[in-house]
Amino acid sequence: GHWLNDPEQGGGRLLGEACHMFDFANWLCGRPVLVSAAALPAPEAVPSVESASVTVSYVDGSVATVHYSGAGAASMPKERVEVLRGGRSWVLDDFRSLTSHSPDGEQVETARGRDKGHARLLMLVLAACRGARPFEPGLDAAYAAQSVALAALDSIQAAATVEVTLREPAGGPGQTAQAPAISRDA
Repeated sequence: GHWLNDPEQGGGRLLGEACHMFDFANWLCGRPVLVSAAALPAPEAVPSVESASVTVSYVDGSVATVHYSGAGAASMPKERVEVLRGGRSWVLDDFRSLTSHSPDGEQVETARGRDKGHARLLMLVLAACRGARPFEPGLDAAYAAQSVALAALDSIQAAATVEVTLREPAGGPGQTAQAPAISRDA
């Protein structure tokens, strides 16, 4: 099987891939506190969860749901993010188009290519290595995303809601474990 599905090598799809969507949800919503998850049974040859729905509750009352699945049609966009707040909605399809819905109507913005922020992140990491800026989003954001993924696996196994275990962020008590500078400046 694929190395990603091996619990020892890749950790499975929730730890190795869905963690990036948990990181994005944490960036949008803040500090995760609870996770409730359910999964489809994995194919017999796959030793880890492949398809799951994970609902994350945040300290400020926000809720994010990540549906991570390979069970759908290949023709669908690979990633879709929907945000709803204060009578407005946004739909980001495959990091290529953003549709904004408001009382004034609908507006669609389309990018020439897909930009997930990898190039900008690499540029900022290299600048941090040179001492030109702090390392952001930092290890706290990565730790929070992996903590959500681990809580999701625990929730699936226990069939119950699980608390997200986070260490105190590097900034001290009351700080959030999110990435405030990377994508918002892009």
